[in-house]
Amino acid sequence: MADFIKDIEAVLDYIADWSAWLAEGETILTATVSSLGACVVDSSEISNADSAVTFWISGGIKNKECVIRCKITTSASRTDARSIVILCKDKRESR
Repeated sequence: MADFIKDIEAVLDYIADWSAWLAEGETILTATVSSLGACVVDSSEISNADSAVTFWISGGIKNKECVIRCKITTSASRTDARSIVILCKDKRESR
């Protein structure tokens, strides 16, 4: 089941927030965002006082899902990964 629905022509930002998981004073040092599917990761950056990753997603194929995976390494040398599922739609067809 999809976490988000995105129009195939939209370019949208998503945020993976680790603030509740990080220890006090721990920050995200590196982040890698990848796509499994036809969605494209246009860019990504560590954000929100180094406790989250913001990434921009475009593309997709109508009625197909993309899995976006974000993997981080922290200042305490811990690693974690999270994934979201995006269902791509052509929203012009629903008007």
